Amino acid sequence: PWTIAVSGVSLSPSGALLITYGDTANGGLQATAPANGQPFSFTTSQKSDPGGTLTPLATSPTVQVNGAAADGSGTMTVTPLSVTTGSFQTLTFTYTPPTGGTVTSGEVSVAIPTTWSAPVPSTPGPGNVSVTGGSGANTVTIDTSGTPTIVVDDVSLAASQKLTIVYGDTSSGGSKATAPSNPGTTTFTTKMANNGGTASAAITASPSVTVTSTSGVGGGGGGGGGGAFGHPDLTRVSGPDRIATSAAASQAAFPKADSARVAVLARADSFADALSGTPLAATEGGPLLLTNTAGLPTATVDELSRVLPLGDTIYLLGGPSAISASVENALTSMGYSVTRLAGPDRYATAVAVAGALNNPTTVFEADGTNFPDALSAGSAAAQQGAAVLLTSGSTQSAATAAYLSAHPSVRYAVGGPAAKADPGATPFVGADRFATSVMVATRFFNAPLSVGLASGMNFPDALSGGAVTANHGGPILLVPSTGALPAGTSNYLTQTAAPSASSAWLFGGTVSVSDSVFSQSAAALKATAP
Repeated sequence: PWTIAVSGVSLSPSGALLITYGDTANGGLQATAPANGQPFSFTTSQKSDPGGTLTPLATSPTVQVNGAAADGSGTMTVTPLSVTTGSFQTLTFTYTPPTGGTVTSGEVSVAIPTTWSAPVPSTPGPGNVSVTGGSGANTVTIDTSGTPTIVVDDVSLAASQKLTIVYGDTSSGGSKATAPSNPGTTTFTTKMANNGGTASAAITASPSVTVTSTSGVGGGGGGGGGGAFGHPDLTRVSGPDRIATSAAASQAAFPKADSARVAVLARADSFADALSGTPLAATEGGPLLLTNTAGLPTATVDELSRVLPLGDTIYLLGGPSAISASVENALTSMGYSVTRLAGPDRYATAVAVAGALNNPTTVFEADGTNFPDALSAGSAAAQQGAAVLLTSGSTQSAATAAYLSAHPSVRYAVGGPAAKADPGATPFVGADRFATSVMVATRFFNAPLSVGLASGMNFPDALSGGAVTANHGGPILLVPSTGALPAGTSNYLTQTAAPSASSAWLFGGTVSVSDSVFSQSAAALKATAP
């Protein structure tokens, strides 16, 4: 590589050296960027002693080069990853261009096997397919010449944009997608073409959904141990602290190396910016990991290196006061593409996360001044292709009100404060945080493929655990740290989760949830409903 060397440099403690590459002041030429789009790092070194050795600076700068995405490039994900036979589902497909890649007047398609119900455009409607994202017209048709295929033409995406295809959308009066009647794995063939192409190039690693019988036959989303025929064994997922527990949760959800598509990073010691992160992690296909504000913990670095390929995206939830610039720089230096989702407060940060989800028209609202109700909402929001937005206690926050005004939505209010803040939303209000959690699970997971339990007395374990269960078609239930398991929770585990779930996890160590509560929960999953 070419190297610009500057000698004889003398700087005061507050001084700075400016090197301009591409300066035309003396008649030279501007620098020409590479032809292919990707992040390029410039290795920078410095020495103070003329006789010393050049030492690389701690953080070398990176420039993102944007370019046209090649046909068939980018990634396509789907959520949920697991469903039950014959169930009515909303599948959310998300296309992301390759790092630095742009799409202009392109085409993206998803083939729907005939074992599923027919896809029908929502426009002119009523139908069950809708598309959002980018700046193109996004014209939707269904090609029935072979396997029914959702074809989206005139797709234009900037390097940071995504295209979302919702199959099973009921907003125009259509019906949800009906899953196959037989268990197995459904692979959706996906293609992309740029610049007016014909979608002839298949996207690498087309997404798959596991279909299991309602009795649990056929397994599920992995991890959890046992339970291939329902009545799963309960597995405790924990580490010596909350950060290590989030890494262990990531390993439960993504046991294979380099199997995640993104990662979401939240501050470990405060819930404010983290509450909206579960649907983002589940929708994008990655874990939710925890970090310290000032620096990256070793457990987080090790898990990122294991689970996420270099060059992929890491989302940071919150501004520099939540996750510092030094953490962002360290991740960039490791070779990841970093996107910070932040606003002036926790409410605006949640709206920024909704933007990263392509501004869904289904919203779960929860109290942003406390954590339990938002934790219960997270996995349900992921299952519905929705976002979690925050109220300011029993008063609507300005950021959420503005979002709802700009994006008329199906609204669910989880918990008493949110229900008071938005009386027009469908309420889920139980006698306490545990009962509210069961109400949400009962409504949105009537035959879950997995189930997760975590302490309702603190937020970290339920936050990272919720992303695990959401990735595997199940809810997160809040439980007390000690004492008796609430009757409603026990009944849900026995009557609803036990017959269908193939995986069950309890997140957190014995300080978070005692062995007694673990044993009661495990027994409820093994019990037979009367």
